[in-house]
Amino acid sequence: MLISVEGVDGSCGTTICDFIQKFLEERMLTVIRLKEPEQPYRDILLHDKHTSPREEVFAFMASRARLYEQVVIPSLEKGKFVLCDRSIDSTIAYQAFASGYIGPNLCNIFNLYAINGRKPDLTILLDLDPQIACRRKPYGDDNFEKRGFDFMNKVRYAYGGLATKEPERIKMIDASLNIEKVKSRVKGLLESMLRAKGKENEGL
Repeated sequence: MLISVEGVDGSCGTTICDFIQKFLEERMLTVIRLKEPEQPYRDILLHDKHTSPREEVFAFMASRARLYEQVVIPSLEKGKFVLCDRSIDSTIAYQAFASGYIGPNLCNIFNLYAINGRKPDLTILLDLDPQIACRRKPYGDDNFEKRGFDFMNKVRYAYGGLATKEPERIKMIDASLNIEKVKSRVKGLLESMLRAKGKENEGL
């Protein structure tokens, strides 16, 4: 099973990934945890002040294609759970809709090619007002956080649109709630996913 966690910067994605990993491992499931983009792309994308829009888009795609080819697909084939801190939806929200660096349709085509058509089984979208996110954790000076609230609001709006288009895959959770309530809702989604997986296995 492939799980991704999405949301604007500061929406507690790392905390929720920690929770998901612990939840699955407590049930004796093997979890491969990843964070996009990987190195060496990460440093370039977050801190290189001279990265062009085209470079930004293709760096994300190159990082994703490498992760899927070398880690994600082989791990899924071995029956492991793969947990991704950000994936295809981030590029559509950040680079296509909010930045306008690439058309959404073309971005989707590139995404599908990079992941060999293997979308996440479950995407947990942590919906949070960027101003609340910044109060929780002040934005720094990386290439995305420094783009400001207007940019992050566009990202949030784009994520909402994606959730509307793919409601079976993308599950939106109100991340403005107390973190324990957020974890409780995530737990409910994970339990439903595992029950569905159990029923699939029974039918084999």
